[in-house]
Amino acid sequence: QAQESACSSPGHLALAMSAPRSRSGRCHARCLGLLLAITAGLRGGAFLAAPGQETAMGRRGALSLGVSAALAAAPVQAIDMDTWAGDYDDPQHPGCKRRLIIATERVFLINGKDATSGKKCTPQKEIVSWSLQGVLPSLDSTEMSIDFAPKGGPKLTATWDGDGILFPDGNKWTKTSAGPTSSGPKPKGVVGFSQGTNGPARR
Repeated sequence: QAQESACSSPGHLALAMSAPRSRSGRCHARCLGLLLAITAGLRGGAFLAAPGQETAMGRRGALSLGVSAALAAAPVQAIDMDTWAGDYDDPQHPGCKRRLIIATERVFLINGKDATSGKKCTPQKEIVSWSLQGVLPSLDSTEMSIDFAPKGGPKLTATWDGDGILFPDGNKWTKTSAGPTSSGPKPKGVVGFSQGTNGPARR
């Protein structure tokens, strides 16, 4: 280090150029060569990693590549109309029917039942049945437009959430079993209420 510091002075550079054959000149020449090499390395962007830094950088690079490869290889859940079709459990209305049936391409008939008093459906309570329509924008869509107007509600967009249907208010119908599909019998009837005396029930 002392020799490198000495080499950086202008006097030594001049001596290195003027007396290359003496012992001192040879030393100064080596200093000059060292300075030239350092200068060239700085201009070319060649920096040596500190001890341990190269290993750490290597581990970070390998980890980054591994994460990228895992994300690229992660399986994507395939979804179609049969994914949506089936029976569901609605936590806001325990024991009440929730069933999606394929009507036509991209269109579902959503049949349900609600208790006229309270939210839980039991054999002792009067039950009102209703039907809604759900429409997919495409056959493999993860979103469904559902019109709750027959129940006195709005038209909204629900999302497939891996094992059920998630609504904008945070309520989720969890699928309990596969129901009738496109290969089964087509539903009959008109979308709306099929029975009940106390008006529209709430979702």
